[in-house]
Amino acid sequence: AGNIANFYIVKHPFAKAINEAIGQIPQHLKFTATVSSTNLNHKGDETHFNSQSARELGKRYAVVFQKLNEKKQ
Repeated sequence: AGNIANFYIVKHPFAKAINEAIGQIPQHLKFTATVSSTNLNHKGDETHFNSQSARELGKRYAVVFQKLNEKKQ
């Protein structure tokens, strides 16, 4: 599960609580993990990631997925 970006939390403080809940997922569900959205940027709307950040987030998901896959084997 991916965290909500800090640029979104600035305008929507309730999202911080959602990130805290997302962070708890791996403690409750096997073979799950979280992915950080730290230092990623929006596309100008303060809601969605820009293209470069979306690609970086995808790379972060891939790394976490590989680690989870190694644990299962």
